[in-house]
Amino acid sequence: MRESIPKAAIVDAGFRMLAKRIGSVQRSINGQAATCMRAGDYDTVQRWMGVGKNVADFAHRVDAFEQEWKRLVKATRIAASRKTTPTKIAKTAPQGKKATPASRFYEPAIKALAELGGEATSKELLESLEAALGSELTKADRQILPRRRIPRWQRTMESVYRDCVREGWIEKRRDRAWKITDKGRRLVA
Repeated sequence: MRESIPKAAIVDAGFRMLAKRIGSVQRSINGQAATCMRAGDYDTVQRWMGVGKNVADFAHRVDAFEQEWKRLVKATRIAASRKTTPTKIAKTAPQGKKATPASRFYEPAIKALAELGGEATSKELLESLEAALGSELTKADRQILPRRRIPRWQRTMESVYRDCVREGWIEKRRDRAWKITDKGRRLVA
């Protein structure tokens, strides 16, 4: 069972699409008001300005609602990751049956990073994690992906990196190295 809100990405995409559509509506309203302004129809301009203000107010409420949704998803993800420890990986992903979900690697990755002094290249972190997790990685995790010729769990760590950046546990860097933040240190403390 995935320990986050199911289909949360679809809702996120819906909010992005709604924001785009509202932006398009606002540009159309501004265009109508500009046309009326050029024609000297100031009463209609005033009405369009009122409509534009109402749409802008609605856009702010949608944005606040989106932020509330993101907080809910984040709180769920954090709560799920706090329950995860390296010893639970083997219990939740039977050997050879399924690949371990990315969320199961959050805490072990941050702990390994802290043990490496708080900063490491992806290669260093993967080596440390492989040594720490050892037999807890399933056969599916160790399966070599044909295109990339790397084990599946290492591919999963790429999404773990993105998730950890999004959660604020590590810094986003151009070189994709892992550097723990204060928030990340608190997570593993």
